Amino acid sequence: MLNHHIAYVPIEWSVLSIKTLRFVIELEILANFYRKNKIEGTVVCLETTVAMLERHQNHIWLKRYNDARTSPYHNDYIAILISCILPGQ
Repeated sequence: MLNHHIAYVPIEWSVLSIKTLRFVIELEILANFYRKNKIEGTVVCLETTVAMLERHQNHIWLKRYNDARTSPYHNDYIAILISCILPGQ
């Protein structure tokens, strides 16, 4: 089922339009879901920044590949609203 969710994405991606950002992220999540039947582990590479999808509380976090933190830090990530499949909700 498609729902709207908050997604935290690397701030480097803010140079892209929200429309483009949503389109690419939603497409990658959907492709990963069809391949692996889950959204976790979806990898997105934009503007030379690679991020892997994790769940953070009830939100989606596209965590930078080299980020050791356990939650998205507000200076390094921006929140956007995306539509995606989120099983288990």
